[in-house]
Amino acid sequence: MDNFSSHVCEYTRRRAHQLGIDLVFLPVGSPDLNPIKQVWKSLKWEASPLIVESAAEYRALLTQLFEQLTTQLSFAASWIEEYLGGYLQKLR
Repeated sequence: MDNFSSHVCEYTRRRAHQLGIDLVFLPVGSPDLNPIKQVWKSLKWEASPLIVESAAEYRALLTQLFEQLTTQLSFAASWIEEYLGGYLQKLR
């Protein structure tokens, strides 16, 4: 996670703990380490050459592309291994 104020507030930390979510914070000034940034980059790359006729068609296209990109395990797997590999080993 980045260090946006709503991401680091006490409520978020408490709620994540209740849900069993381990929060992993990124170093300040390191947006390239955030996997969602890679998703948005790929989404823009895939959508930019396409022509759509309406806002509804564009919305549907973006939804489809987003779902495809975020369900590709390899998309996140390499990031997880590269940046969290050591952290995950400690958790095991």
